[in-house]
Amino acid sequence: MKKKTNLSPLQVIEIGKNFHSNNKLEGECVLDPNLLRLEHSYPYEFEKMDYKGSTLWFMLVKYLPNNFLFEDYTLVISDKEAKVVFYLDVNGHPRFFK
Repeated sequence: MKKKTNLSPLQVIEIGKNFHSNNKLEGECVLDPNLLRLEHSYPYEFEKMDYKGSTLWFMLVKYLPNNFLFEDYTLVISDKEAKVVFYLDVNGHPRFFK
């Protein structure tokens, strides 16, 4: 049984793409809806923001091939707020935008 979400995968991709473009972030968003990850009850909380128990979408961003950056990062999009709320760096650590 599938749980209901506020956003569709295509809406999530659009939110991530717009955020990425508007903030002139490096890399290219992965636009395949099959590669989005959905977490219905995010298990972690942080000092800066508390999204524990929230429904979050995870959208991969890949760096263009180059000699220095080989890893990817992940934009984290709140299903409730319909916006990017933080990102996970290459090691999976949360990073917050200013």
